[in-house]
Amino acid sequence: MEEISQSRRTPALIEKLVVLWEKSVEVSHLFLSTEEISEIKKYVPQALNDVKSSF
Repeated sequence: MEEISQSRRTPALIEKLVVLWEKSVEVSHLFLSTEEISEIKKYVPQALNDVKSSF
């Protein structure tokens, strides 16, 4: 697994990660409605950008 620093996180990468997040949530969080997932999704790009390095 490769760590991608904040400075290398492009909008295209963030969008791919958001798609992955959404698909994962849809199959693993069955208690959330489509509307709730859409609402949470608004915050995911910023959250992904804000993740600090863990190494």
